[in-house]
Amino acid sequence: MKYLLSNTLYVFIVLFSMTSFSQEEHPELFKTDSSVWIKEIIKFPLGFAPQIPYEGFEDLRFVKAGWGKKEHPEFWSYVFAWSIKTVKAPTLKDIEQNIQLYYDGLMKAVNKDKSFTVPKSIVSFQKTDTNKYIGKIKCYNSFYTKEMITLNMQISVLKSNIKDDYIILFKVSLQDFSHDVWKKLNGITLK
Repeated sequence: MKYLLSNTLYVFIVLFSMTSFSQEEHPELFKTDSSVWIKEIIKFPLGFAPQIPYEGFEDLRFVKAGWGKKEHPEFWSYVFAWSIKTVKAPTLKDIEQNIQLYYDGLMKAVNKDKSFTVPKSIVSFQKTDTNKYIGKIKCYNSFYTKEMITLNMQISVLKSNIKDDYIILFKVSLQDFSHDVWKKLNGITLK
């Protein structure tokens, strides 16, 4: 229990340090209950992945009860959205490239063992409908397990009400798409 608390505290310190210099006031993208979900808002360029070529911000929501607990069914289950300025919708290739940069940068930033080289992430998505994608990310879990994990992801690319802005909605879990945790993730709506 002591290890879990200290590791969870470390995660929040890392996330805060990566965002403290880049946070600005941005509108929240999600409707969530703050007693259930932890909120983070980060401005682009992201400190851990500055190669992602967007302007805008990221809104993340983590389940308080289970995101950082390996035994919990909601371990590594969360949602995030990018509100970005771009004149055209990101393509499948753009999404794959930027998600790989995102997870590679995040896991490298969180990695405490600087003598260890974090393995590159492997990303694979497919289009399921107009502006909708599903896929998997195999990445190193620098946060908790210190091993490779496979995350399932659903992505929606939505045109914003603001000219030349898009919102990319990401829903992520270690659990298979048929697991009940996806009901909770799909229950989160954009404002």
